[in-house]
Amino acid sequence: MLMLLSILLCAVNVASPIAEWRDYAAKQTLSFFDPSTGRFGSPGDWQSANSLDAMATYCWKTGNKTILKLLEESFDTITNAPPVPQTTPDNWGAANDDVQWGAYGWLSLYRADHDIRYAKRASTYLEWVLDNEKDWMEHDVRCRAPGVADKTISGVHSCSYNFTGGGCGKNTITNTQYFQTAMRLHPFAEALNKDKDHFLLLAIDQWHWLEYAGFQAPGGLWNDDLDMNTCKNDGHDVTFSYNQGVVLTALALLADATQNKTLFEAGYRTIDAVMKYMAYKTPQGLVLHEPQGRENGTEHDDCSTFWGGPCRRWAIFKGIFMRNLAEFIVLMPDEEKDRKARYTQFVISSAWAAWNHGRCQGGGFSYDWSGTESDFNISCHLGNWTNPMAQNSAALDLFNAAGRVYPKTEIRDLIEPKYLNLYK
Repeated sequence: MLMLLSILLCAVNVASPIAEWRDYAAKQTLSFFDPSTGRFGSPGDWQSANSLDAMATYCWKTGNKTILKLLEESFDTITNAPPVPQTTPDNWGAANDDVQWGAYGWLSLYRADHDIRYAKRASTYLEWVLDNEKDWMEHDVRCRAPGVADKTISGVHSCSYNFTGGGCGKNTITNTQYFQTAMRLHPFAEALNKDKDHFLLLAIDQWHWLEYAGFQAPGGLWNDDLDMNTCKNDGHDVTFSYNQGVVLTALALLADATQNKTLFEAGYRTIDAVMKYMAYKTPQGLVLHEPQGRENGTEHDDCSTFWGGPCRRWAIFKGIFMRNLAEFIVLMPDEEKDRKARYTQFVISSAWAAWNHGRCQGGGFSYDWSGTESDFNISCHLGNWTNPMAQNSAALDLFNAAGRVYPKTEIRDLIEPKYLNLYK
């Protein structure tokens, strides 16, 4: 396998520090690829889709044809595998959010390969989510925005109606995903035999529902869950970083499609809140951390304890945030130069820290990008297959994001002069 990785990556011309970081993270992530299943990690694991997304973006930006060929073959392997009962299409997991990560993986692969079959597959995933919600409307019509016509979808549940796992309400991640999925499919509407505004109208309705539900707290962060009795977010649930990220791409794409620049404002509030509440203040600048939120009324910022620990799979959330932050930055209005520079600095300082302080001694990346927390070594020595994959995939997302927002050869001129000695 190591020889294969060297062959796949040796032809890449490392023209900048960010390119070197990105190549290293891609090599680490690729080590989790299983050609027999076409997946990173295990079947039924939504994080496999996120690793696919990160690697597809890597191919898009670097032009690595050899890895791209692996991903093309993975599409055939995954979509031709027998269906698994009680799971999502193509077995990304069991819930509506799981399958939408798969949609993003194929849509990112489209960017690298321009084969319409990827968009078509992503659209079938969205239809599966919408069909699930139609089933819900036959039994439970709570938490619909006022004035929405009967039989019209207004927010989606996190799973299908017959789900046996319990705890299936309407939450932030599934609904911001639905918002983003619709917007990312919007350019393909006519190629998918839909009215040209089909997906756009779904997205507009969904944004209205998100505003009604009030997932974004006054401080700017998006909480995770909705009280299905009051149909409002009480502002006390966990503020995972991916909750802050997925909505950003959707808002930027909707703003671009409708030429309504005011939609960026919700994104600015989100990013500013993340930089205020969810970032370590290091000498090199702000570094994203995960999570900042509540679990049973207690604040946690330690992956050894949060949600049962150690680390679980939340490491991938930070990569999802950075992936979407980069997309948002690229689409920001030209007149927002100062704000764009500040957000870009956040990406770069997080990337710099992850490379210089977030690498594990034996290779790969820690859960903690800053290298300052007690859980650094815990996450570096987990035997669990999924956790290390998530940590490396998140790092690849981060370096992909850095390359997108700052594609220059040098990064020194972006960092404040007083920190330049750190780069020598």
